Amino acid sequence: MPKLGLRASNVLAVLIALAMLAWLASGVLFEEKEVSLTISERNAAFQAASRDAGPKKVRTLLSNAQTTSPIVTLRGFTRNKRTVDVRSESDGRVEQRPIERGSLVKEGDLLCTLAIEDHQARLDEAIAAKARAQIDYEGATELYEKGLVSDVELAERAENLARAKSLQASSQVALDRRYIRAPFSGIIEAAHAEVGDFLTKGQMCATLLDLDPMLIVGRVSEFDVGTLAVGNQASAVLISGEVVEGVVRFLGRDSSDGTRTYLVEVEVPNPEQAFRSGVTAEIQVPLAPVLAHRITPNLLRLDDAGRLGIFTVNAESRAEFHTIDILRDDQTGFWVTGLPDAAQLVVRGQGTLVVGQALEPENISLTALNAGNELGSLQGSRVHHTDTPAG
Repeated sequence: MPKLGLRASNVLAVLIALAMLAWLASGVLFEEKEVSLTISERNAAFQAASRDAGPKKVRTLLSNAQTTSPIVTLRGFTRNKRTVDVRSESDGRVEQRPIERGSLVKEGDLLCTLAIEDHQARLDEAIAAKARAQIDYEGATELYEKGLVSDVELAERAENLARAKSLQASSQVALDRRYIRAPFSGIIEAAHAEVGDFLTKGQMCATLLDLDPMLIVGRVSEFDVGTLAVGNQASAVLISGEVVEGVVRFLGRDSSDGTRTYLVEVEVPNPEQAFRSGVTAEIQVPLAPVLAHRITPNLLRLDDAGRLGIFTVNAESRAEFHTIDILRDDQTGFWVTGLPDAAQLVVRGQGTLVVGQALEPENISLTALNAGNELGSLQGSRVHHTDTPAG
């Protein structure tokens, strides 16, 4: 084979490179041609094909709106109304402590008794001084009426009597303070003093919880807070499954910086002190009744804008799409608004519908629907819109 010159070799290399570039360019162009259709163009092609296909057979169910109450549901927990550390108001040795942790007490019940020390002696002395001052004042009054005592002397006797009465009252208070009593009815959460302990003024005898009424607290979003009001009836399901009834007693005005939520307090009667503080609860606040449809989640679809809705058949037998709001859900399905009071719901065949598409509906009863399990499984289909009037 003859050898090529240097110039011929360069020319051959250039030709080979140009051929490879042409081959690569043809592939890119071909690929671009393959993927050149946008999603909107594909949807338009699908819509055109749906229009040309003629009426589509679907199964429908007549649904009539029913009166129901929307419910605002909040996660929360129980919280006792108040917790008070009952403290000594004087100095003294603990002589009695008739309560234990967990004891139920009523307002005024004895929690701790301090030793008398010299309080009784001081009270006896004050009583005697008050009696003497009373006699002096009465005697001075008689003499004053006879003109034998001046106004100044009578005023001095009255002042002495007032001072003696004040001393007696303060001595009585000091003696009474040896008895440390419950300021309200509740449960003893902790007993801090033992018999023989010496308490100084301000030291704790016991911690008392007020559990009646019990509060159930939660936080409501900024979107729902306007629907609630103080005085709304409410219920709560405790983690034990027990259901309690109460009233909304407080709605916060200042939102949490982190979550933009507002404090809600529901007051629940707890006369037996049976509910504990800090128990997880689900709060439900029913709102004013509205007309709504009860549906299964299988009927829900999304339109091109991502809005949740349901397909119905209008009077011209064409597909309509209604955006809806979910009020609440229960074991039977969702309660939604946004549909006509009487709506022909598409319950089978809605997965590929386009708005305005001609339909051939076959109405079935709810019994037949349940028996045939016509709803199938929940799909994530999107709604396609056509230029055909929806009627």
